[in-house]
Amino acid sequence: MIVGFPAGGAVDAAGRTMAQALQKSLNQSFVVDNRPGVGGMLAMQEVARSSPDGYVLAVGSAGPLTVSPTIFKNANFDPRQSLSPIIWFVNNPGIVVIRKDLPVN
Repeated sequence: MIVGFPAGGAVDAAGRTMAQALQKSLNQSFVVDNRPGVGGMLAMQEVARSSPDGYVLAVGSAGPLTVSPTIFKNANFDPRQSLSPIIWFVNNPGIVVIRKDLPVN
């Protein structure tokens, strides 16, 4: 699970809480990897480049999917085309995304 913000912040805390719940629910290990930078875009880029196997999730705010593509014209990818939000898990809003071409709903 890649978190697009520094350790200790609200997004990190929410991501770690979700990772613990998923680990318990799915009996699968989750590693939280903080990759802060460019308003959360670095984490989103990493997920967009990852293998479409469902093992790489990004946790961030809605900004990297909504505002950042407009602000950062040289993002090297369009998150609206490359990623799919799969859950809104906090009211702040926090999202988890996977590659758009992963064949799951």
